[in-house]
Amino acid sequence: MRTMKQESRCDEPVKTCRGQRGRGLGRQGGILTWLILLMLSVPCGRPAAGNETAGAEAAVEAERARLQGTWTTAEVITAGKKEALATSLEFKGQEVTIQIQGQAPLKGAYALDPSQSPATMEITFMNNGTKVVLPAIYQCQGDVFQLCHSHHEGEPRPTAFEAGEKSVLAVFKRKKP
Repeated sequence: MRTMKQESRCDEPVKTCRGQRGRGLGRQGGILTWLILLMLSVPCGRPAAGNETAGAEAAVEAERARLQGTWTTAEVITAGKKEALATSLEFKGQEVTIQIQGQAPLKGAYALDPSQSPATMEITFMNNGTKVVLPAIYQCQGDVFQLCHSHHEGEPRPTAFEAGEKSVLAVFKRKKP
């Protein structure tokens, strides 16, 4: 039976796994090297917060760019009933102007989160001196923009593009310049 010398220096020749003489830690050195290489090849943890934030901000800005311009209603469904309601939305930068037929325009802001499924939007505006926040979901495909929001402030955000009892579904078409 072979015994190993307990005290060994790293610069002394030792037998490697294949019986060749070399410098290092023998079998343990091979395993150690393999573990170090494995650890270096596997990402550790999550990406830096700055990279995640930059990616999320870029996605929001890309969505914001797609929405810019004026959109007019093609169809509005409230509580399951179609309405003949001429409405337009104008997205300009981070602001939105809502024009409902026969009413003064409502100017406000909007926030997007395209990382959600479906993508979410919050529209904030002042109505008769009261701040109103409408949680919504949206979908923009080419020149068609769908917006589904709660019927009244304080109600939960819709989860599907349906005009339920407490939600409004509006389909807009991009207004050509």
